[in-house]
Amino acid sequence: MGRLLWLIGAGFIALALAMAFYYLQKLPGVRGVEMPESRYFHFTFAALVLGYCASIVHRERRLGGLPAPNRRPSAAGILGGWYVASFLITFVGGMSLAVAMYLTTSSRTFAWTWLAALGWAALCCTGILVWAMTRRVRGEDAASIAVDRELRFQDSRLVPPAAFPVASLIDPLFSHRSPPGFTWWMVGYAVLALATGVLAYRQDARRPALPPGIYGADGATSAPNQA
Repeated sequence: MGRLLWLIGAGFIALALAMAFYYLQKLPGVRGVEMPESRYFHFTFAALVLGYCASIVHRERRLGGLPAPNRRPSAAGILGGWYVASFLITFVGGMSLAVAMYLTTSSRTFAWTWLAALGWAALCCTGILVWAMTRRVRGEDAASIAVDRELRFQDSRLVPPAAFPVASLIDPLFSHRSPPGFTWWMVGYAVLALATGVLAYRQDARRPALPPGIYGADGATSAPNQA
């Protein structure tokens, strides 16, 4: 029930953002017909994943005391180069593309609203990654530390960055709200983010397995069989 409440709260945040943009189009110089349709996906998906992450944080705090702090694993080792590339292409590349649209076309409403939607998604995803990489280690032996590392990996993959560029294809291919001169730029942007995301998935599939042991659904683990 607790997780459901967090998700409902996240849904209200997404709704509030959508309503804010609805009223923004009433301002002088803002053309509502140019606002990207993909903004609804960006607001909703990023907010729901953030709410899901918040429910995990809440449950972890209710577990009580933690073992003595151990050295955190390397963030680069958990994220991997292809995942970082997909993340940077999605957000840094997408925001650069939005700025280029704003400066070189008359579709300024589309450019800044798409930039704002990407910014919200980037804020949510970055917050999840920072929490996954910097939270205290929950483990005191080899098996439990391995589980902690696996949980960090799973938490960092709560949201695939490439989902946002792919969703943005709604605008050039279906709603035609994006600047016509940037159609193929947006397609290439989505393809590049998706390709690096697929390579990250293949890299993730080769990561070491957990040591043998009994891993409970509540996160508890027994020591591995030493026989």
